[in-house]
Amino acid sequence: MELIKFLQQRVSYHVHELSLPAPAGCDLETILQTAMSTPDHGNLNPWHFLVIEHEQVEALVELLSAAWVASD
Repeated sequence: MELIKFLQQRVSYHVHELSLPAPAGCDLETILQTAMSTPDHGNLNPWHFLVIEHEQVEALVELLSAAWVASD
């Protein structure tokens, strides 16, 4: 019953609601391990995750912007 209660109380956050600090270290490892063990309803295993550190966000935005412009 504890699992059902947890699932009923969970909330989703939008990207604009997130703030620093982001999970790191053991917390991030636990989150990723849990995500890899959840059903995907399409049996698309294995999961792949890309972890982007805060310092890398600006460079990622520049790369995505350039790719978007290049794609016309």
